[in-house]
Amino acid sequence: MYNSLTYGTVIKELRTNRFLSQGELAEDICSQGMLSRIENNDVVPNVLVMQKLCERLNVSVNYVLTREEISKAPANNWLELLRQYKHSKKITELTETIDEIEKQDKTLFKTKLELQEYAYYKGCALSYLNPNSAEALTVLQDGLNYTYNRKKTYVTDLEVMLLSEIGSVYYNQGKFELGLSFMKRSIAQFYNDINKREKVDLIKVFYNISASFVDLKTYEEALEYIEQGILWSQKKKSYYRLSDLYMLKGIVLKDLGRMDEAIEIVEISDTLDKLVDYAS
Repeated sequence: MYNSLTYGTVIKELRTNRFLSQGELAEDICSQGMLSRIENNDVVPNVLVMQKLCERLNVSVNYVLTREEISKAPANNWLELLRQYKHSKKITELTETIDEIEKQDKTLFKTKLELQEYAYYKGCALSYLNPNSAEALTVLQDGLNYTYNRKKTYVTDLEVMLLSEIGSVYYNQGKFELGLSFMKRSIAQFYNDINKREKVDLIKVFYNISASFVDLKTYEEALEYIEQGILWSQKKKSYYRLSDLYMLKGIVLKDLGRMDEAIEIVEISDTLDKLVDYAS
């Protein structure tokens, strides 16, 4: 059972709000038993089944995938554009937009928080292009320094993400212990104020440290952080980076010789990718 996948709950809510029985919604699409399992978040439907269910419910697939997600868009339109490109992994568009911003008047960003958020997107873009980029590290560190110090009683979501990205770059530079120390600090800060955490993007914090432990073949730690990331996606009802976490889990299970489980998990990852691509 993969309870981290919560769109089944949304489908059930829509069905009952429309006074449809399970049999009426499932007719000519899937079996009633299959629909029951989907609504209980026990299985991942394929793209065709999801599309037909949504058509009968008169909603888009994107609506179901994002129904419960709380999205607080930045007030600055440039930052909102960068956020959208980063979320959809449109790296070319992300880097081109950053290039355009660099040509503009620096007053585009008026506050430390806006400057910090821009540094985060720019640093991520640079690390996408070159995972061990010294320039990315400098940009991310400068971004963190706008607001962060070790004596702070509350560390923001963005600061948590910056700590993790800095750690990821250090790790990719071969500075494994230093990189892991930043990523672990990021996770610790995440949990210090977990009730205040909001950003869907925090899933990337768990992906970064999980990927590092997979690389080190430290599978117990990797699985622990993968599951924590999946739980966060469940809480936020978001698909951001979820397929990547499942792919990492599949790699771990494969390396542990648990092939049947690995195949099932990779199939879930592929299905999630297709659903997200369809929704976008």
